[in-house]
Amino acid sequence: MFSTTVATGKSSAHLQIQSAIKKVLATEEIWIEKHFAGINRIADVVWPAKKLIFEVQVSPISAEEIKARNRDYTQAGYQVIWILHDRNFNRRHLSPAEIALRSLPHYFTNIDGSGKGFFYDQVAQIRKKKRVKCSCRFPINLASINFARESSFSLKHK
Repeated sequence: MFSTTVATGKSSAHLQIQSAIKKVLATEEIWIEKHFAGINRIADVVWPAKKLIFEVQVSPISAEEIKARNRDYTQAGYQVIWILHDRNFNRRHLSPAEIALRSLPHYFTNIDGSGKGFFYDQVAQIRKKKRVKCSCRFPINLASINFARESSFSLKHK
């Protein structure tokens, strides 16, 4: 179980993941907990130079909330990259949130409350909302996001 800080209501793992993202993107200006008044949202990590928002998700979330955040941040001119924690995601049965994210950029992490762990991608064969086969975890570098076109992207694996 992850401890939760009183000031932010976020788990120690959530805070460590935000910090790890900022560290990976250290050569750029990065904002943590950036408020977007026009859409009344607070983004976990914002990379303004690339117009990217990293939404860290350690706890369960509904598919409707995923769609609403993506819609709102797109309206504000940003692309959302979801970082899903192993605590509740990347299990055998896909969560409704993971089903909603199937065609949207998302990656996984196992970074814990002490900051140990990494970001990764994984190929999975899915049948009837279940992962039936999975590749090994491929560590990724979030700073290596490259946009080939406005609606597509790729990551270079370490």
